[in-house]
Amino acid sequence: MKIEFDECTKCAHFVILCKWHEISVMVRWIQRMKLCVNNKNIRVLFCVLALIFCPPSFSGEKTQLIFTDIVDQLPSSIVAQRVLRAAYQRMGIGITFLLVPNLRTKTLLENHEVDGMSYRFSDAPIQNLVKLSVPITSEDLCVYTVDKKFVVNGYQSLRPYSIGYLNGARIFDDNLKEMRTETAPSEESLLRKLSAGRTDLVVESRASLCTAKKLGLNNVVMLEPSLESVLGYHWLSPAHQNLIPKLEQILKEMAREGTIKKIQRQVWDDYNADCANVK
Repeated sequence: MKIEFDECTKCAHFVILCKWHEISVMVRWIQRMKLCVNNKNIRVLFCVLALIFCPPSFSGEKTQLIFTDIVDQLPSSIVAQRVLRAAYQRMGIGITFLLVPNLRTKTLLENHEVDGMSYRFSDAPIQNLVKLSVPITSEDLCVYTVDKKFVVNGYQSLRPYSIGYLNGARIFDDNLKEMRTETAPSEESLLRKLSAGRTDLVVESRASLCTAKKLGLNNVVMLEPSLESVLGYHWLSPAHQNLIPKLEQILKEMAREGTIKKIQRQVWDDYNADCANVK
């Protein structure tokens, strides 16, 4: 643990760099609200409380990491979360997931408020993150429409149409350049706009077909074959780069044991059973 006092022109800002995320959030909130503690005795009390509730990690590593994930919890997200929980558990590290829109993730990373992303399909470099080499999830990216009929054959086959996709989905930002596109903040919004005829196509996960059924959007259909199959990789903050060799070793062991495939199969079995019950 590190405790420091930073004297500013008007007052003293008390800063606790703690191993527990809750205290870190509390301190950031105090700083943002511009609350200042001038009384030395009160500052000492804060130190004592911090020592009680934030015991130091002798390894120098946080015992609880926070990763962003997408708001719409698709099977690929659930697979990634379960794989990561199992992997980090073998290292004695707990993890939590913060479900936020894609564009919000960038801000959280820039402010060092999270420790990385649970997974990402795009291979494009991203500032403040290191990509691990072992895939932890996968996804079929599919094309949805109401009344368009054509053979899906790569992204160029979509060029004649207006295309909707999620805000901040870098893989689509890269592959749909110079095409007529429109983004939306959520999967539900995307599908409703498609159903209403505001876009010709939507590109999303294969699991979105079930979402359309749950929303009662029975005019939305999925075209075959899929647009492409992609692998998702875990991305970690450089602050935890020392974890990467051990974490990659564990993920390779899990892949070799069949643990990752078992998790994928269970999640998709649950998804298919749930979707089959949708009237």
